[in-house]
Amino acid sequence: MNLAEPVFEQNQPLLKQIRQAEHKGEHKSSRPAVHKFGGSSLRSASAIEKVATIIEQNCQRNDLIIVSAMGDTTDLLFDLVNGYLRAEQNEGETYTPDCTAIVDYQQGIIEQLLPEATAAILIDQLHSDIQRIVFLLSRTLAWQTLNQDDIISFGELWSTRVVSAALNQRGFDCERVDSREFIHTAAQLVVESVAQRQSEISFDQDVTDCQIDWDKSQKAFESWHNEFSDSIAPKLAVVSGYIAADPQGNTVTLGRNGSDFSATIIAKLCGARMVYLWTDVNGVYSADPNRFYHTKVLPVLGLNEARALANLGSPVFHEKTLKPLQDANIPIRIRNSQISSQNNAGTLILTQNAKWQGAKTIADKQSVCLFAIKWQNALSPSELHGESHSELNEQLKALLSRQQLSTWCWLEEDQTLQFCTSDTDQYKVEQLLSSVDSDCEVTKQTDLSIISLVGSDLLQHGEHLAAYYSLIKQSGKEVLLHHYDTNGAISAVINTPDPGALVATIHQAIFNSNSNSNSNSQTRSEVEKSTTESPVISLVLLGYGNIGRKLTQILSQQLDNINRISKSKLQLVAVANSRHYTFNPQGIDLTAGVDDIDQALAQSTLTTKDIEQSLVLLDDRRVAIVDVTASPDVASLYQGFFSKGRDVISACKLGITLPSAEYQQLLQLAKDNNSTWLSNVTCGAGLPIQQSISDLVLSGDKISNIAGLFSGSLSWILNRYDGKTSFSTVVAQAKALGLTEPDPRDDLSGKDVQRKLLIIARTMGLNLDLADIALTPLIPEHFLDLSVEAFAASSETLDREMLQKWQAADEQGLQLCYAGELRFVQQQGQTQLLDASVGISFRGVSDPLINVSAADNIVVIRSQWHEANPLIIRGPGAGVEVTAAGIVADLIKLAG
Repeated sequence: MNLAEPVFEQNQPLLKQIRQAEHKGEHKSSRPAVHKFGGSSLRSASAIEKVATIIEQNCQRNDLIIVSAMGDTTDLLFDLVNGYLRAEQNEGETYTPDCTAIVDYQQGIIEQLLPEATAAILIDQLHSDIQRIVFLLSRTLAWQTLNQDDIISFGELWSTRVVSAALNQRGFDCERVDSREFIHTAAQLVVESVAQRQSEISFDQDVTDCQIDWDKSQKAFESWHNEFSDSIAPKLAVVSGYIAADPQGNTVTLGRNGSDFSATIIAKLCGARMVYLWTDVNGVYSADPNRFYHTKVLPVLGLNEARALANLGSPVFHEKTLKPLQDANIPIRIRNSQISSQNNAGTLILTQNAKWQGAKTIADKQSVCLFAIKWQNALSPSELHGESHSELNEQLKALLSRQQLSTWCWLEEDQTLQFCTSDTDQYKVEQLLSSVDSDCEVTKQTDLSIISLVGSDLLQHGEHLAAYYSLIKQSGKEVLLHHYDTNGAISAVINTPDPGALVATIHQAIFNSNSNSNSNSQTRSEVEKSTTESPVISLVLLGYGNIGRKLTQILSQQLDNINRISKSKLQLVAVANSRHYTFNPQGIDLTAGVDDIDQALAQSTLTTKDIEQSLVLLDDRRVAIVDVTASPDVASLYQGFFSKGRDVISACKLGITLPSAEYQQLLQLAKDNNSTWLSNVTCGAGLPIQQSISDLVLSGDKISNIAGLFSGSLSWILNRYDGKTSFSTVVAQAKALGLTEPDPRDDLSGKDVQRKLLIIARTMGLNLDLADIALTPLIPEHFLDLSVEAFAASSETLDREMLQKWQAADEQGLQLCYAGELRFVQQQGQTQLLDASVGISFRGVSDPLINVSAADNIVVIRSQWHEANPLIIRGPGAGVEVTAAGIVADLIKLAG
């Protein structure tokens, strides 16, 4: 990793995290490092030689080496177990396992790798083990119970012998360690009978779901490690991965990614300085390198992003592998065991978030099945007995976990649960569903896929989100489910079994457009004509407060990248605050970020009323006005902008909520002059609310209800108000945090929610005005007419009235909610508005409008296609960063 690269030098917090992790992991320390080598790294004699060289070059004495079974050994052992199971199904049939393939493979590696005398000893031990395997699998079937993991465990034990012997040949003093000495599970392995397995006779190597007994494991490890580390000569420990012991001392295996899991368990037990996962790839890539061209290795990821990849079924990470390191502050480095150390930095996984460059990687799942389950036997939360919907969801999740059935995009809302699994697992899932609630309504769609964008700071990179959403939309594929992972992943479930071509297109747009990339991938300029030949859109930024400044910061970092993926070239030519403006028809230099703009505005003698005269110089160009003001004077200029064919991007709600006649006139004027008017950040900031609703309407869906929390400040206040702390105190806290307007009544009046609901209605094509939306303020209306001083003095009265509302809701087992809602009815095939309202309501805890994080926005859309399973869009609906990122997304859409 080259820490002198601009991406690191310009991000000092990230650089500090990396330096601390590398110092911790790479420098000599009394704390051991854990090095894990997978089966592909040990698949041959030459591969093991490379591993021995890696250990020689990278390991300190007293480090711990975790090894998997060599190559395909585990698969060969499973073949033997499956042969046994087939014989057991046919009562009375004897079974004699054929171990020839295993012996030939193991013996071949031993003979090629080790001197004759050493090889002879290991081969004798191998043949003794094979006799034991044959005995276990050939006994009279009627009276034995086979622990299948006893057979599987031999693969790891053979690896510890071979790797230890290879290291001893190089002068290391190695101790072979059976991990069953100190990795203990809390539950005994249950062996299923043939009847329980029904028609499935193939042993599933991933069926084990072991919980670690951490106290017992810690004591056993310390007992072993004290003796190991107190020896006179420093040693290396070569430890078997994948296997552990249950409370009765029986062998258990740790399931999928079990050797990685062993490594992180042992790292936690010993307080390791670093975990190295040595594998056959160079690290984590921007996409699957086996399927897509021009992928690049990611130098660093945060643990949260690694968890997001694990949740999406990444072959590199598994959730249980990462769990032991979450609280232990132990970084991970993934490196390739088959190439030289030079230029083999791999991927460093930090224990904190790693905020840099937005999207890190794109992941996809093919041949996916989407389940939608509506529980029938669940009781409502207000009932005293029985199981609630959430309890049934947890039951199902636990069953799926025990059976190692992977699920993705888990979404709980009201009585409905949605999640994806693989097409091949759909029938197993249906069996589990019937065991939880035999009467539940189950719908499923198969032959789908999931495309996910992973990155902890995606909201700060609107250009990445815009490319992702717009390219999915352009593909013509229907999006059946959107999912947002708080670890940093955005996923779309789409109606195609193979998303490969779409993934390649998105990857090209996002990852191969970065001029600072040190990968060897082609840039867009090598396959398309230069952006200097593209038409130019001159940007005029009106408003230079917090959002305007953040927008220019993003553009200073990302404008070159945006122009590479767009048909038109964006160029910022003017920036104005409320008093002055700076203008350069050749483009404002953004290399210095906001500092030069601050200075230019401070020194400018131009006043904002002179802007229009300057824009005459741009009459031969396409001009886009970006309105980030809160000024009615600027909104009054829209008519002039559209009459000259200029585009407008509104972050201000005043223009789009003008009286209906004026608004319709502006729409017609924009249409007549081929002007584009985008205003997606006026409702929900960076959330794709208007775009999603517009897509549904244009696609022919019939919307029946739209309900949402459109005020981050009111969402925060009601989320925190619990009837114990006074309402006025909570409002004061929100104001102190900057979540409300200077006079909080501007929020408490509900007028901002009313404007946002009007924006949604107009997005649907409804001819509506603010007066058509019934408004009930959150607080009694008479408080709104008081002076600021009188309002402050009446806090006790307000607290008493709001407490009465809270108690009325609480007595019914409900909570306060302040929402806007549009209800529709179908008449003669047409969608007609039934009513539009904004106000307070009482809702149950299972209602999606209640289950939101503080300050978040959420919109719940029910329609002909989303009736039982409503479309839900949630996330931060306000804030400088997300709003600026949303404007960038509109700019990218404008540029095409």
